[in-house]
Formats: sequence, structure tokens, C-alpha cells
Amino acid sequence: KNILFYEEVPEKYKDLLVEKFPESLKQVDYCGKNILFYEEIPEKYKDLLVEKFPESLKQVDIYDKNILFYENVPEKYKDLLVEKFPESLKQVDKFNRNILFYEDVSEKYKDLLVERFPESLKQVDELGKNILFYEHVSEKYKDLLVEKFPESLKQVDELGKNILFYEKVSEKYKNLYKKTLWKINSNKNY
Repeated sequence: KNILFYEEVPEKYKDLLVEKFPESLKQVDYCGKNILFYEEIPEKYKDLLVEKFPESLKQVDIYDKNILFYENVPEKYKDLLVEKFPESLKQVDKFNRNILFYEDVSEKYKDLLVERFPESLKQVDELGKNILFYEHVSEKYKDLLVEKFPESLKQVDELGKNILFYEKVSEKYKNLYKKTLWKINSNKNY
């Protein structure tokens, strides 16, 4: 990390660094985060970074998360990311989860993801689970998943289990799954 990351360093030194070595704005820390990820860094440096090096908006950390995954990043940078690099909405982390899996992510960006890339609703994480398996995911997105991709009710995780095996999965989705099975079985000729 360079001095831009440290609050205790006087701004006059930071200004000098940026003036002499503008590339220093692109510095990332040991977590792979640039200054956009940190709320304590003055916005003037963040604005300069985005102005001089707009691709820095796409920075991902060591978990492959971009700034959309972090609630402490100001919306103006997230909006710029989505405007300049719309594909960034589809970012998946090292666990193969998109922003729909995380409750801290603003609904605004989740809605944009679903609107622009509806197939993102079907995302399956490294455990073989879709969003139906997670109780903290909003029913709004679960309902959309089931409506647009009803086959997602049949998702089986890496342990070979479907949603019926998990206590924390809403009864609503378990019952929908059971109805789907009943319809399949009632259409069979024995």
C-alpha cells in the first residue's frame, strides 16, 4: 500500500505523490482492493482515479468481488461502474456467487442485474446451490427465479440434496417443488 491508504499521512504528501506519480492512484493493497473500496480515503483521490484510470472501477479483490459487493462504497462509483462496464453486474466471486447471494448488496444493483441479465437468477454457487437454498436471499428474487426458470426448483447440490433436505428453505418453495413432482408423476402412464 502507498500513503494514499493511510489516514495519518497529511494530504499535502498525498497530493504530491499523485501529482508526481499519477499511477500511484491505481495501487492495490494485499487484499487486491484499490482506494475505491475504502470509505476513509478522501473522495478527491477516488475521483482522480476514476477520471484518469476508469478501468480501475472494475478492480476485484482477492475474493473476486468488485465494488458492487461492498455496501461502504459510495453509490456514485457503483453507478459509474455499471454505466461504463455493464458486464460488471454479472461478476461472480470465488465462491461462484453473484450479488444476488449477498444481503448487504443494494437492491438497486440486484434489480439491474436481473433486468439486464435475467439468466443470472439461475447462478449456482460452488456448493451446487442456487438462491433458493439461502434463507437470507429476498423472496422477490426467489419468486422471479421460480417464475422465469421453474426447473431451478429441482436444483441438487454437491451432496445430492434438493431443497426438501434443508430446514431453512421456505415451505413455500418446498411446496412448489412437491407440486412440480406431483405433476410429473401424475402424467406418467404406469
